[in-house]
Amino acid sequence: MGRLTKSAKFRYKAVMENINYETDRNIDKNQIKRFMACDFVKNKESILITGSTGVGKSYIASAIGYQACSLGYKVLYFNTHTICD
Repeated sequence: MGRLTKSAKFRYKAVMENINYETDRNIDKNQIKRFMACDFVKNKESILITGSTGVGKSYIASAIGYQACSLGYKVLYFNTHTICD
């Protein structure tokens, strides 16, 4: 997993267990748990994470990516600024 996480270039070292699910954040805990299985990768589906500045989008994306790496998937982390450049 170390090689996979290093080549992914994550912004944060994040784990699913540390995601804050306080009510004012409007994060669906059940949806995040479904992402932990990484079935979206097997089904060739995408995840789009949206929200205001500072709500934890990058952290959640990194946590999902780390989970995928732990299951043996190759991941590359980037944000929309990287895509648009």
